[in-house]
Amino acid sequence: MSCCATEEIYDLIEVANRRALFTCLRIKRDTVPDNVFCYDIRHSDDGAEACEVARFILVNHMGTIITKTPIELVEGEHYDLEDGINFLGMSLSLDEFMADESL
Repeated sequence: MSCCATEEIYDLIEVANRRALFTCLRIKRDTVPDNVFCYDIRHSDDGAEACEVARFILVNHMGTIITKTPIELVEGEHYDLEDGINFLGMSLSLDEFMADESL
């Protein structure tokens, strides 16, 4: 299932040394504002943990994230998540995330 980026409520996470919004759904890329960055997260083959960030994940899609700053992808393809992702126990809309400069 795909959703509109501006209508979703997200979980706040830490990933790749930054705060980000996470949803287990796929985000329609044409609904993502120009001032944010959108990536997919792949889970490991056993489904136990997040292992990779990429512009688009087809197989083992764990979810989609939105960040305020770009994630540097190796050869423009992916970023290996050695530390996985950390859920921070907070839910936000995209507007709330963008308005809060402390995030």
